[in-house]
Amino acid sequence: VFGDENRKDYCGPDDFKEFRASEALKFAYLPPGTFAITPQYAAICPDGSTAAFEQEFLAFNFIFIVSYAAGDPAFAHDASADRIGPGTVNGNPAVIIRPLTDAGVGSSAVIVTTAKGAIIVTAHDVPLEITLKIAEGISCEEC
Repeated sequence: VFGDENRKDYCGPDDFKEFRASEALKFAYLPPGTFAITPQYAAICPDGSTAAFEQEFLAFNFIFIVSYAAGDPAFAHDASADRIGPGTVNGNPAVIIRPLTDAGVGSSAVIVTTAKGAIIVTAHDVPLEITLKIAEGISCEEC
């Protein structure tokens, strides 16, 4: 069971104060036919710091989420150890989680460390090459 004790602690003992619109995450590449399911938003702690950014997307036959999480680059995923490996994205250390098949069946992720946390691309039913291309095209000055 994934209880509160296993969740990342973004704001110390407090919960988020608010969610607000954001444009911090910039995208140089999104697959053709992609549209945003949600607006991009920022999760703000009571002290005014930004804990996270996130936006969800839908493409022709797959869904993906781009997020940023401040603090230690921790990420929960249910992939088997043989699907997880190290990598680099734009010169930054990364963790790469391959989908179940080379055709992209299942979930994959690319977690890229930043100066203040990690940018995370999670994708479902898409080849890893596309997930990597999305990750390589993300920039964020606030991250």
